[in-house]
Amino acid sequence: MVKCYTPFIYWIDTTGLDWQSDEIIHLTITDLFGNIVFSHLFKPVKIESWDPTQQGFHTKALAPPTYSIYNKLRVVLVKSF
Repeated sequence: MVKCYTPFIYWIDTTGLDWQSDEIIHLTITDLFGNIVFSHLFKPVKIESWDPTQQGFHTKALAPPTYSIYNKLRVVLVKSF
């Protein structure tokens, strides 16, 4: 008799850069009994060098984000208090 059950996601590691450019580094899917069904290490696009054994990475130099709307709002809030 073959038993069928649905695997579930067990572990996901991400770069954690920010919520817009976050990328998956490691995905492991196990079944209900703890058997590894799928495990894969991904090479993120925005990471220059990455060593999964050292748990560290260096990001590529991206253009700094502009926060002009945030700065204008911050100035207004500071002046009002």
